[in-house]
Amino acid sequence: MKVKIALGIFMAIALQAFGQNDSILKYTYDKENIVASAIDGTWKSTEKENQLTFQKDTTVLKLLTPKYFEALRDKTIYHAGHLSGIWSDTEIKGIYFILIEHHGNPLILVFEEKDGHIVGSGEGGFYLFIARGSYKGEDKLILVGDHSTDYAKEFIRVE
Repeated sequence: MKVKIALGIFMAIALQAFGQNDSILKYTYDKENIVASAIDGTWKSTEKENQLTFQKDTTVLKLLTPKYFEALRDKTIYHAGHLSGIWSDTEIKGIYFILIEHHGNPLILVFEEKDGHIVGSGEGGFYLFIARGSYKGEDKLILVGDHSTDYAKEFIRVE
């Protein structure tokens, strides 16, 4: 019985320590998380002239408004930063992202400026997977939109 009580107390403390709350979003670094530990850098599409650069910056979490806290309350945030590049002949600048787990899959949520707020729109996102190669030049990034009709896009690391 004492073990069950101790385990219950430990779980409550862990949930409080690592869960999100209504005043701050917490970043959880885990070097064993393949996507979070390998995403930073520049990736080029194998089929079109799309290119994406991910750069870590956890201060992004301070920019998110409380309206996102409820949706992220039960999520672990593994990575956060800036996204830039070229997508479908459009230059991407100043987009912020966070990497969470959603239904067991890594999901990038992107935030764009809206109504004068730098992270006013958090409606976009995509699932992604990384296959690590023997060296960085062999790494592959697979992006899939967050809609069931979206198809996968393959990228290779260039930096």
